[in-house]
Amino acid sequence: MGKLSTLDVNDIMSPSKSEIYQIKNLNEIHKMRSDELLKSYFKLDHLNYKDKKDMQELLLKNFKVFSKSYKTLGETSAVIPEFSLLHNFPLQTKPYSIPLIAKKYAQQEINNLLEAGIIEPSSSSYCFPVIFIKKKQNPSDSNSEPKFRMVVDYRLLNSITETFKICLSKISEIIKSIAGRKVYCVLDLKSAFFQIKLRDEDKRKLEFCTEMGNFQPTRLPFGSKNSTSYFYTPISKCLNGITGKNVQFFLDDIIIAADSLCELKVTLQQVFDRLIKFNLTLDPAKLQLCKPEITYLGFSPSEQNINKVTNFPKPKNLKQVQMFLGMLNYFRGLICDYAGIVEPLVKLTKKNSPFVWSVECENAFNTVQEIILKKPTLKNFDPNLPISLITDASKIAICGILLPKKDNVYFPLEFFSRKLTPAECKYPSIRRELLAIYASVKHFHDQLLGENFELLTDTKPLTEYKSLDEKPEIVARWLLYLGTFSFTPTHIPSSLNPADFLSRVVEENSLNVNNITLFQPNDKLSIQNILNEQKQDAILSKIMNDLTDNKQCKQYFLDVNS
Repeated sequence: MGKLSTLDVNDIMSPSKSEIYQIKNLNEIHKMRSDELLKSYFKLDHLNYKDKKDMQELLLKNFKVFSKSYKTLGETSAVIPEFSLLHNFPLQTKPYSIPLIAKKYAQQEINNLLEAGIIEPSSSSYCFPVIFIKKKQNPSDSNSEPKFRMVVDYRLLNSITETFKICLSKISEIIKSIAGRKVYCVLDLKSAFFQIKLRDEDKRKLEFCTEMGNFQPTRLPFGSKNSTSYFYTPISKCLNGITGKNVQFFLDDIIIAADSLCELKVTLQQVFDRLIKFNLTLDPAKLQLCKPEITYLGFSPSEQNINKVTNFPKPKNLKQVQMFLGMLNYFRGLICDYAGIVEPLVKLTKKNSPFVWSVECENAFNTVQEIILKKPTLKNFDPNLPISLITDASKIAICGILLPKKDNVYFPLEFFSRKLTPAECKYPSIRRELLAIYASVKHFHDQLLGENFELLTDTKPLTEYKSLDEKPEIVARWLLYLGTFSFTPTHIPSSLNPADFLSRVVEENSLNVNNITLFQPNDKLSIQNILNEQKQDAILSKIMNDLTDNKQCKQYFLDVNS
């Protein structure tokens, strides 16, 4: 038998110098990550010293659940999605050209994704183009370099992808279940889709092409038809058993509610344990920690009720008008033509507008209170009924109506409407119609996701934008978002579109329309007489001269269609 030397025993029983160095180095990395999280992200200055220290200890204890970059993202295989196609014939498209300003970012983003293992080189028979959409910049960072988001145009693939249907919780029900608690936390999953593992056989179906080569994702990509639905399933499994009064989630947002900090810490640890178990990570930059009131999915979960609106005194200043409109956000979906009714009140909140409580303001205020006093309700949403969305756009407003269909009869489920911004008013009509579709689908996101719904519109804006190449970034963003939903566009005559009225009600009352209308005068009024009078008028003569010389003349245009 062989004999074990002292050196052999030491090698087995003791770690090598390199191993000791690796352990020491790993501990240093962990400490650096903890210190950075504590300094930059765990904002707890609103707590007293003891509560702040206790909460910091809890967060640092679970520092591995936080991720700042692609490299440290989680990857769960709790539920692996399955992309089912209507046929297996390969689909390929040519790559879009990348704007010069985005090339540097594109190369960097591809390298980061490759390094993190989120994408890999590929040469499958499927191939879809990539578009780089400019991110909105903070006004304070106007001098910084523009940032872009890489999105794959999967619309062609989406057209042959079978719909994976899920039933999302209604946002209003989530808010109701957590309203009235004492303290809240909101957690946001970091690059949520990139934490969902894909099957090997599905990776090739999602290949995309760029000027830098062809790649396929190893994680769930944004833009594919069922990505949101596929993500919902594993996060639902992760939090199964602890959701309810204290924990709620909507896609990648998790909210924790409690009546005390002690209760909050216990629940927070439960959520961290589940996330670690399922290998999911959070974005530390989007934490909302230990707040008495927070914003979640655009709502603030404090106790709001009808009495607060109906008993609200007549506003006497701008702040009171803003408070009143803020409370109405909880009822706007129940009020037909909400945007048109409250328009006089909204005007008071515009910058540099004098506070004048007019007859129109009084009527709007009383009308809303009367509607709320009657406790308006629409039909409850039945997920088993076929559903339609009807949209329309005018020169100054857009709207949409959600219409379930029962016994071949449509009935309104919820309304959406808003005024266009000054910039949006300048859009060509086809783009305004597309904006109406995009904004309505986004507003009714939780009811439409995973549904095969009918899109009713009196125009055909979707057929005007077949390729995203060389299209305005904002249009590309709308179309890519709409591509993640499953719907059938149906053209209807304008006369049969009930949304047409909602989008034009505000327009009927508008007085700020400055245009020149060309018309055929009657026999008693000659064109020459009109021209002579116009030339003698100081204002009209200047406008005519400017238009003749092709100069810019703000607020005026020639209307040859009247």
